[in-house]
Amino acid sequence: MFKNLKDVSEETRLKLLRWRNSPSVASKMLNSKEITLEEHLFWVRRVVQDVTKNILVAFYDDIPVGIISFRGIDIENQHAEWGFYIGEDKYRGRGLGSFMLREIIRIGFCEFKLRRLYTSVLSTNEKAIAMYVRYGFRIEGCWREHLFRDGKPVDIYWMGMLNTEKRADLS
Repeated sequence: MFKNLKDVSEETRLKLLRWRNSPSVASKMLNSKEITLEEHLFWVRRVVQDVTKNILVAFYDDIPVGIISFRGIDIENQHAEWGFYIGEDKYRGRGLGSFMLREIIRIGFCEFKLRRLYTSVLSTNEKAIAMYVRYGFRIEGCWREHLFRDGKPVDIYWMGMLNTEKRADLS
């Protein structure tokens, strides 16, 4: 089950800050710097008012476990950038990532009526890349040596999918 960020408790909103700053999530993000409480609260206020963003909190047995996000929702040009993460470590490896990715595809193409979905991913995040490809996303570009992780340059892949390319079982 998913709830819009504006509809969740303050306690759940604060969990997002803990998740985002956890090493298991931050290490996979483009911006891995620690987020302060002030920065997080500003982000929450901005997101709930911005019609080009949609953040949904994922719940498993009524426990918040992660988020899916849509950014830059452009209804006129029919595209949006997406992302997701599982914030609670003990819920990883249970198929929730696949469920969340299917939900991103369904919401983006069926509810928002978009033509294209896209995301960025660190080249070192091989498990995510493999899952995205398995669900029909293609590597569309690469920003070579764009970031440093552990003192080494890392590429960022841009991956996308058109509505016409989605698997029939994802409608």
